[in-house]
Amino acid sequence: MAAPSQTLEEKFEEMLRIHAEKKAQIDYLRRQLEERQPRRSRWPTQHHMDFKVEIPEFEAQLNPDGFLDWLSTVERVFEYKDIPDEKKVKLVVLKLGRDTSIWWNEVLSKRAREGKEKIHSWRKMNPSLRLGSYALLIPPNP
Repeated sequence: MAAPSQTLEEKFEEMLRIHAEKKAQIDYLRRQLEERQPRRSRWPTQHHMDFKVEIPEFEAQLNPDGFLDWLSTVERVFEYKDIPDEKKVKLVVLKLGRDTSIWWNEVLSKRAREGKEKIHSWRKMNPSLRLGSYALLIPPNP
């Protein structure tokens, strides 16, 4: 894990690396499990209606673990509910807290000024959130 002499940036980068490794391990194990289980028809599309599963709100905090935990929860909810990619961005935007929401609006404004298209997919939003949360988690220099 993180050595005491590491900077906040180094600790955050290490946590992102560890998160990516764990996610890759889970994906690998999930594929292995699916190969070993007999094929069954999917549950009826309404199976998720029995439970209330929601994306928690995220507010920037000086805690990289908090962001990674939130991001992991978001991805698990998406997987559980089979959320289509085009709806993921809208759902996440609804759950951004005040400071994070302000930052996200600035990202969108900057992209518009630069003539870039809006971010419509989770695949594009996820890295932007990671980079943005990194900026939000690092306190400004005095």
